[in-house]
Amino acid sequence: MPPAQAEVFRRMHANLPVFLEYVLCSFSGYAPDLAALKASAARLVVEVGRDSRALLSAVAAEALARRVDPRVAEFPGGHIGLTEDPGRSPPVCGTCSSPPDP
Repeated sequence: MPPAQAEVFRRMHANLPVFLEYVLCSFSGYAPDLAALKASAARLVVEVGRDSRALLSAVAAEALARRVDPRVAEFPGGHIGLTEDPGRSPPVCGTCSSPPDP
């Protein structure tokens, strides 16, 4: 394993307790208000990253979309595609942010 990759894994391992206690637990048990989301479905767009379709975040996003009936938009990149390459995402987001046709 290249030294740079080994260092990344070392840092990830060192941060794992904080991630599990403060990050993962804070959102993994969250239950959204499905009735409120369904009432706003015409204005709601669930987005997933093209390169992360098999990750839990995309699976959860698509399950939410099925329950509240908004469209699912795919944007370039992975789970954090908007921060990895923001220049590629605005056309997708701009399209999604447009009001629906009457």
